[in-house]
Amino acid sequence: MVLVITIIGILAGIIALKFSGAQQKAKENADYANAANIATAYYLAESEGKNKDQIDTVEELVNEKYLESVPKVQSVGESKDFILDFTSGELQVKVNNKQFYPKK
Repeated sequence: MVLVITIIGILAGIIALKFSGAQQKAKENADYANAANIATAYYLAESEGKNKDQIDTVEELVNEKYLESVPKVQSVGESKDFILDFTSGELQVKVNNKQFYPKK
């Protein structure tokens, strides 16, 4: 009986470790999806004649009604915001220094 309880305890520990990793991966995937939505909203604004000087933050995309609300970052521990970055010559959506769009 003790052996069965020990094996169940070990299996429960393994499952808990696997689940915590899956939870983090799900949060990162949500951030990738949000970043893609932000990029789509930016490109829609650009197709309507706006440029990066007029729309250079996510908040401006919300103000101009290209996004319904500012998406929250899920996978980064601290409460940070998505940032539109044009330093490479094309749109990149980042949080801190981690790039979420285009997905690498």
